[in-house]
Amino acid sequence: MISRARSPTSAVALLPHSPLTTQLTPPPSPSPAGRLRDVVGDSQWAPPSLPPGLTRVELRNFLVPELGAAQLQQLPDLRELQLNQCNLSRLLDDAFSRLPQLERLDLSENQLVRLGPDVFTGLSALHTWTCRANRLANLTRPFAHLSWLQHLNLKDNNLTALTHDTFQGLDRVQYVNLDGNLIASVDVAAFQHLTGLAHLILSNNPLSSLATLDFFGSRLQYIDVSNIGIARVPQALTQFVRDLRLAKNAIREIHRGDLDSYPYLGLLVLDDNGLQLLEEDALGRHEYLARLWLNGNSLQAVPLSLPPALRALYIEENMIESLREGDFRGLASLEQLFLRRNHIASVADCALCDLVSLKTLDLQANRLTTLAGRVFSRLASLETLDLSQNPLLALDAAVFAGLTSVRVLQMSRVHSDNVTVPETAFDPLKGLQILEMYGSPHLVALILNSTRMLHSLRGVRELNLMHNDLKALRNDFPAFFPKLQVAKFSGNTWDCTNPSKILWMKRWMVARSPVTFYRSYSIR
Repeated sequence: MISRARSPTSAVALLPHSPLTTQLTPPPSPSPAGRLRDVVGDSQWAPPSLPPGLTRVELRNFLVPELGAAQLQQLPDLRELQLNQCNLSRLLDDAFSRLPQLERLDLSENQLVRLGPDVFTGLSALHTWTCRANRLANLTRPFAHLSWLQHLNLKDNNLTALTHDTFQGLDRVQYVNLDGNLIASVDVAAFQHLTGLAHLILSNNPLSSLATLDFFGSRLQYIDVSNIGIARVPQALTQFVRDLRLAKNAIREIHRGDLDSYPYLGLLVLDDNGLQLLEEDALGRHEYLARLWLNGNSLQAVPLSLPPALRALYIEENMIESLREGDFRGLASLEQLFLRRNHIASVADCALCDLVSLKTLDLQANRLTTLAGRVFSRLASLETLDLSQNPLLALDAAVFAGLTSVRVLQMSRVHSDNVTVPETAFDPLKGLQILEMYGSPHLVALILNSTRMLHSLRGVRELNLMHNDLKALRNDFPAFFPKLQVAKFSGNTWDCTNPSKILWMKRWMVARSPVTFYRSYSIR
């Protein structure tokens, strides 16, 4: 199964010439030899005694129901402590009082329910605290002693609300992850203390009534409010957000003005919202918007008046039936266009004419039966073209005209029984290096039986002919691929009854050849 294009990674997105640059503190360098101890238990034992002088300790799967200063008193030089899956349910107020140099603390996957107000006393150097997958239900001002904390991860706990004093004392925090809690309410002043916040994750919480994001600092650049149940784009008091993620909500329509409080957006994710309308020019004024994700919605046409700065556009799994002239007008900077799993049955002659910088075009799993004329002729920069899983019946002789830069052509799982391809169709593909024709038996048979077409493919370095019902290859097959480096032939049932038709292939595979035969063990 071929999956949807992967969603962007969780990282602060910074644009060139942005008015603000924020950098999270990098992790410390590895500890010198002899200063690190990594121990794994079986959930029944207390941890072993540790030698003094260690700077980093990682304990996993031991039995530590309670943690106090006495258990750590031999480790005054500790800089990093990981205590994971240890059934820890209680932290004494003095637990870390003798660890003045501790910088990183990870208590993930334990049973902590509450934190007292003095539990972090003594941690004057701590900058990263991770307490993922515990049972924390509320925070009663536990951060008063963490004046240097920069990174806070409370993912997958049981927090229900953020109040005006939840984050009191965290003036230097840049990263907060609250994904997967039970947060249903956020006080207006909940983030007032986080004046240095740059990266906030609130996804997967029941925050359907969230209408505004009240931030009082100017550094916030990344907001993830995916899957919280909202029906409208929340407005923000801060205007420097670069990366906004709103996936898996219930936003059916976006109108002009809905995103005006995010003028510096560089990436916008609106996947899986059931989006039916993106009003013309709703994004036209976002001059920094370079990546737009609209996968898994109900759009019936490509939205018009998209920002001219766009470089990547994802509109997979929508209901688009055709690509019309003007659909991509003004998108001269677009480099990646993903349209797989729509209902596209036709492409107008000049629908793609404006995409002069396009490098990747994915039309996989649509309803294209015919590609006529010179629909790709203006795509001089195109490097990858995917036409897989379309019921192709006919390709025009000039369909690949202009595609001199294409390095990768994918035409896999084309199951049409009577597909027709002119013998000169592949001639324009002078730079072709990778040809994928997995599971396209009739198309592959057509090509292998045409000496003229095989001559057009002499530059191919990687060839995939897997699962094509092949019985044999013509004896002169290797001569047509002098640059071949990788051959994928598995999944075919070769006819061995006539040695003259098959033994040459055996010799080719075992000879000192520059070709690597992928999964050669399965070729029988």
